[in-house]
Formats: sequence, C-alpha cells, structure tokens
Amino acid sequence: MHKRSGTVPSHVLTWQNIGANGGPNISPTLIAQWVNYSTADQADSIVAHDLGIKTSIYTDPNRTGPGDLMHTGHEGTYAHDCSGHRIGVIGKNKQLMNVLSEELWTEWPAAVAEMELWNGGGIYDYIFEDTADSIYNTTASPCNFDQQTWTDDTNNMDTILSMPIFYNGLSHVGTTGNPAPVIQINPTTKGGEGEECYIGRTPTGYHYEQFWIGMANTEITMQRQNRLFDCTGTASGDAAKNAALRTYQYASFLLTYDLNSSIMESRWTTPSGVSVMPETLLVPEDPLVQTPSNISGLLESSGVYGREYGSCYLGGTLVGACAVAVNSNNPKAKAPLAYPWPGKYNHTLTTSGEDLYDGGTVGTNGPAPPAQMAGGTAVIAFP
Repeated sequence: MHKRSGTVPSHVLTWQNIGANGGPNISPTLIAQWVNYSTADQADSIVAHDLGIKTSIYTDPNRTGPGDLMHTGHEGTYAHDCSGHRIGVIGKNKQLMNVLSEELWTEWPAAVAEMELWNGGGIYDYIFEDTADSIYNTTASPCNFDQQTWTDDTNNMDTILSMPIFYNGLSHVGTTGNPAPVIQINPTTKGGEGEECYIGRTPTGYHYEQFWIGMANTEITMQRQNRLFDCTGTASGDAAKNAALRTYQYASFLLTYDLNSSIMESRWTTPSGVSVMPETLLVPEDPLVQTPSNISGLLESSGVYGREYGSCYLGGTLVGACAVAVNSNNPKAKAPLAYPWPGKYNHTLTTSGEDLYDGGTVGTNGPAPPAQMAGGTAVIAFP
C-alpha cells in the first residue's frame, strides 16, 4: 500500500457511472464530492471532468451487434469456428470479434473518434474496452484458438488505438487462485475492472475460496504493476437490506487495497440510482503488515485473512486504529473460524440506509467482534 501525499482523503477512490451507462441520470455536480471515476456520455463528461472526475467512454471492440459502429460486413473482423460460422455471445444479440484481424485494429480507432464527436463531443481520460481478451460466454471457440496468441493480438490492437485504455475482464479468474489471463494486457493499458469483485450478481452471491483468492491476488498484482484496479461488486439488490454483503466486499477490498490505485464500485439498487456506499468513507492507513505478493501473506493463524492498520480515517477524521478480517470459506462446507485478535478490538463498523447521496450513514461504534466468524463473513473493527 502506497502512502498518501497531501491531505487526508475523505473516501477511497470510487467509480460511479452516469447517464446511459448503467448509472443514474443525475448531474455530476451532485455527486462529485464522492466520485473519482465515471463512464459518462458526452455532455456529462465535460461537467464531470471539470469537477475533477476522471472520465471514460464505453466501447467494446471485442463483441458487437446491430447498431454498433464496428458491426460491419467485413467478414475478417469476426471470429469464426472451424466450420466457418460466426460465433455468438450467449444471451446477447452480439458476435465475437477477431482480435487477430489487423482490419479490426484500424476499425476501433475510427469508431472511437466518431463516438467522441457525437452530440457535440466530450472530454475523456480513458477509452473503456469491454470484455477484453476473452472468449468467455460465447457459443463456440475460434478455430484453433490459443489464449496466448489472442492476448498478444489484443495488446497489438490496444497499441494501435494509441489512447489510454481501461479494460474489463479481470473477473475471469477461474479456480486456480491466479489472476485472469487478461492481466497480461497491462503493458498496453492503464487499468482494469473486475466485475463480481468478491461478490456475485445477486444478494446471495458471495464468492468463496479459490474465486475469492484469485480476485485478491488480482488486486495485489494490479497494484504491483502500477495499474488502476476497479473492484466492481455487481450485486444489484437493495443496498439497505444487504449490509452484511456490503461489508464482506468492502473488507475484502481493504485487505489489499492501494490508496492511489484501487477503486471501489458498486451496483446496489438505491432510490436515486447512485451506488457510492457510505463505507467508502473509511480510509485505513499505516498497515502493520505491508502488502504481500500473494494473499496467503495475510492468512492469520486462525485461518481467516486479516490486516491491521495503525491510522484509520472516516470522512477525513482520524478514528484511531482499525482491523479487517475476512473468512472467505463457504459456510456450507467448513466450520466457523476464530476471530484473529480476541479482546484487542471492542467495536465494529456499522452502516445504515442507502448510498451517500440518499443519506446512508456509517459508524464505528458497533458491537464487539464475534469470537467465531462463519464462512462468508467479514469484520471491520475498532478499539
């Protein structure tokens, strides 16, 4: 974890989409105090950028469908199976593009330039590249598919674009405990997004063990390679009714987060559509153990993952030390584990209500940590 410079930040880095990008139709001026990054349409991008929010424009050169600028009749730009058929995307009216095609490499910059000029133009810090370096969830594999070749040519395509890229695809970690293959395009990009970051797409969607470990090691690797990492929790239930799941994700994020490069994003349902949660106001600093090269370096003797911080701030105000503990085991398969610091911490983090814009709150005077932590639970504690 890198030490901050300057004043104490009032929250960790956050991402909130605005407008027709899966976010609320709300003026950036109303949420800028809590937001650092956003995907926004042209008009909103100008306002957001002027307020200090880093902006991105959404593109997907890897999968296109009717109405997309890159969905053309140029057959070589599409991926094909060994029978010569185009490859579809399961559940979507999209087709997989062929990143081995040099023609595709030139189509993407042209499409981006046209998109940037729509509706009078916008101001963008990043080009968002969706579903990068992945054939996940497609109807077939490209003929003679080789992941390394696909990755190498994704890097070639990104290089040809010659613009700062923020990619999506870090959630495809599998069950090995290792980061997703897409992390190999870090040399040609500025950062990446991991959807389903520690939690899935439903309120019961906890991620456990190997998937959780893979995401934690992804967060560490992105930090070590000096790349931005957007930890996106894609659960979309009512924010106010899912405090435990919110704590599980945020605690998992904090175990290995970097103050200058780790970004927190949520997709919870709220009255306004804003999904920056009040727990993001907690900013831990001065870890007693530096960020390890692998999440196993934070495994406590009790079997849970934990990390203590010497200085913790809530909304910019010092609240003292704090500690984060996560039991990432599946509770249906394994018994509870002991809380790693019995008697040392007397209070826990509490949240109430919705997001920050809708009046959600966070506190540090919750009950003492439990003696035992069930699988799929987390504790953020204070003296």
